[in-house]
This record gives sequence, C-alpha cells and structure tokens, in this order.
Amino acid sequence: MRFSAFLICWLGITMNISATPQPDSAQLNDLSLVKRQAIYGPTFQPPGIAPSAMQQTYDIRLQGNDSNCDFIALRNGIQNIGGAGDAAYATARTMISQSPRDYYEGFYTLKGPNGSDQRFSLDNLGAAAAAFIGVYQALGYNALLLMAEPDQRDYSFAQSIVDQLLKNPHASFAHAWITPREYRRNARNIVVPETNETVAMLYPYHEVAVFVDPRTPQQVIILDGLVGYPFALTLDTFADWLRGFNSVIMVSAEAGSIADHQRYQFAARTAPYVANRLGGPYLYAARKAFGSDYLQWGEVLGQPFRWHDQQLTKVVLPGTYVHYERVEAGPITLALLGTRMGYDLEAAGILPIGTIRPWEKTVLVNGIREWVIASFGSEQHFLAVFGNVLTQEIWLSQATMQQYVLRNIPNQRVDQNGIDGYIIVLTERAMIAWNAQQGTFLIPLGQIYDHELQRMLRP
Repeated sequence: MRFSAFLICWLGITMNISATPQPDSAQLNDLSLVKRQAIYGPTFQPPGIAPSAMQQTYDIRLQGNDSNCDFIALRNGIQNIGGAGDAAYATARTMISQSPRDYYEGFYTLKGPNGSDQRFSLDNLGAAAAAFIGVYQALGYNALLLMAEPDQRDYSFAQSIVDQLLKNPHASFAHAWITPREYRRNARNIVVPETNETVAMLYPYHEVAVFVDPRTPQQVIILDGLVGYPFALTLDTFADWLRGFNSVIMVSAEAGSIADHQRYQFAARTAPYVANRLGGPYLYAARKAFGSDYLQWGEVLGQPFRWHDQQLTKVVLPGTYVHYERVEAGPITLALLGTRMGYDLEAAGILPIGTIRPWEKTVLVNGIREWVIASFGSEQHFLAVFGNVLTQEIWLSQATMQQYVLRNIPNQRVDQNGIDGYIIVLTERAMIAWNAQQGTFLIPLGQIYDHELQRMLRP
C-alpha cells in the first residue's frame, strides 16, 4: 500500500456531535474516507454509543485528509472539558514551529499556502507526544506526559490512564497517539542537523482525544475528527492501539493559581508512568545550544510548569544546569540563573553589593578558561550558551558553597571531606567552580532553583 497516495485538503469545519448515528456516505467522503482507511483499515466500523449510554454530549471538529489530527485532538479535548477549543487550536499552532524534523522535536504538520495543512503523507505526519511538552501548560491546563515502553501491549498502562481520568471525568482527557493497524517503527530515518543523530520515525499513527464515563469504567470514549462521532473501545483494544508510542498527555482543567499548578507538577513527578522528556521546541533549543552534549548540559529534571516573572507568565522546563523558559509563542531561552545566584549572594552578604556588574566586559582566565575550551570546543561557544561573564574569580569556602549556593542540597563534589573552598566565576546563566583537588566543573544551578521553588510551595 502506498501511504503517500492518501491525499486531500483540510476542511475547517466544526460539528456538534451528541451520540449521533454513523455518518452517511456523503459525510464520510467529507471526513476523508481514504485517510480514515489508512489509519483504521478498510473494514473498520467504529461502534457508535447509544444516546441512553452517554453521560454527556461531545463537540467534535472534523478532519480532512491532512495531518491536522494533532491540533484537532487538542481542540476536541479542550472543547469538551469546558475550554475554548478553537482558540486553543489556533494558539497551539503558533507555539510549535512546523518543519520536517524528527518527531521528538517538532511537527511534521506543515502549513499549506492558505494557512491550512498540507495533505497526509509520509513527509507530513503530525506530531508525537514530546512535541506537546509545555503547550498545554501554556494554555493554562494541568498536564502530564505519561509513557510506557513503546512497541509493547501494556494493559497496566491503559488502566492507569483510565484511573487518572476517573478522578475528574468531566474535566480531564488524554491526548493519545494510536496505531490501530500494523505499523512500521523504522518507516523513515531523519538526521538531526545539529547533532548528526539518526532518528527513526514510526508510521502510520494518529492522534485522538480520550474520555471516560464513570458508569462504564471498563472502556474509553474516543473523539476522532476522522470518524465524526464518539465511539467506545475496550481497555484491551485501547492498550493494543497505544502500543506504538505508549505515550499520552493527561490534561485537566483545574481552578487555581500558578502556585497551585506548580504544586501539581511537582507532586506528580513520582506518579506511575510520568516521563521527564526533553522534547518539542525545548529539544530543538537544547540541540542548537549544546550540540551533541545536549543530553548532559541540557538534561531535564521534571515536566514544564508555569512561572510568573515581572508581569510575564512563562513556561519553565527545569534542568540540572539550566532552566528553559518561554513566554507565549516566543523562542525558548535559558533563564539567567547565574545572574540570579549572584544577586542572591549579594543579598545574603556573601558578596559585596555591586560585585555583579553585567555592563562590564569580564573574561575567563587560567584553568577555568582552559576547561571551558576543552569541554565546549571554544570559549565563544560556551559564552554563547551561558552568557557573558559577570565576575572575576572569587573564593568561597566549602561551608558557604553548601549553605548559600547549594542551599544544603547534597552534592558529591562540594560535600567531600578535606575541601577548603572553591574559586568560582559567575556568568549570566552558569556558575563555574574550581579547586586544586577536583578541577573545574559547573554548579547545578537548575537543580538548586528547582529545589528552592519546591520548598517555597510547601504548605
């Protein structure tokens, strides 16, 4: 079967669906029977749900033969938990660049000449789960990326998704990546320009919104713009359809402040199947900044959360050494954690007021400069990532490092016996430390401020 032959145009229409019978042949043509068969197979007939069995009605936006299932799944999910689905759809489309890169990083849903998507093909597939990291948080919802081992039928994973949805069935849904038919895990390989990695793409797959009815907890309700009406799956079938990616984003509408959302994100870190993934535009930014070392210096600690800073609401993805942050649909930047630490040390009386002088041009010297060149290829590359140098070399005692820099977070290098102190240098986004016994290393500023926020949020 030639999957590239499944082609038609985007239909920007919306329908209110409330347990309707199966659409007639004319409607199926409008819904793109060709793509529907590509996803579900030529003989698949989704079972309708009798009106008497429905606890709520659902609003479903239809999909043509394009790769818009990613945004439509988002729209249909948000619309049916009380949000403005069409506005969320439009906003989400501005938040992720649409370019043919690997599916951990961005979208294969390319825009056509009139602002709609190009037609469904191997080169224009839609998004994968990691591409949505931070999108739902930016839209104002609690969201968690859940993952199990891909390519495996994991019934416990399917049950866990249902259990999560049953906690708040009318205000939560799962954005799910499904593979109803047999698929090819290595259908196409993509070479990532920044790192020369080869990434295999799974094909074909599809995206839908998933709901549950508490009266029938042994099944899930699927909202799919290719089908046009809600249909039910048993948990066994649901687990089978999830197997390709075994990834979902759990989304819920919760009233509360930004602090409430932050508490939710931190509390959920230890929940089953929660995955801390560097993906979407964050992964693109990390690869561009760090190159092949992005997994070391760009490693993440948790999932994104919202942060309010100087009249701006940002989405922050916390990492060990850096925090990625984004305002609305703007570019991903690295937070000025080095500048923040410098001013914190001034406020604590550890450094004299005025030590942090970002307007002065200071340079790296001695062994610290040699380590930077050896570790990052050049001094210029390091400074492009971690910002301008803020201080000359400064000596801090081990006790000062433990109490005022690390805030008593255990650190193998700093907590060693027999260390008198450290020479440190602050840049806008980093703290570099050196002593004679251990050489040069970066202080984990991202981890420090991640723990600091968690302490602030405790009741």
